[in-house]
Amino acid sequence: MTAKRTAGLGGGLDTLIPASDALPEPAAPEPGRGNAATPKGRARGKDKLSGYVPVELLEACRDVVYRVPGMGMGDFLQEAAIREIRRLEKVHNNGEPFPPRPNGQPLTPGPRVR
Repeated sequence: MTAKRTAGLGGGLDTLIPASDALPEPAAPEPGRGNAATPKGRARGKDKLSGYVPVELLEACRDVVYRVPGMGMGDFLQEAAIREIRRLEKVHNNGEPFPPRPNGQPLTPGPRVR
């Protein structure tokens, strides 16, 4: 992806996903992986992520994945998460990676109290 996005997504999503000056190139697929069936669990060093997002945001994600050749939902979410992690590290941790949770402590399930 070489195009730059200079405006937000519109339709109320600008507050959820601000415009970005440039989007990084998508990661190249691993050679020789093809479309082989992936066993459940942490196959190939990956794990499943789930959560609830606004329907409008989910539909915008699906529209992007549908329109960008060769992009899957996992690819899209992974790239977005990496960009956001880097941004939060700069804002909240002097650009350094956040330290791991103590003993791999799981996150508390359920809605967040703000």
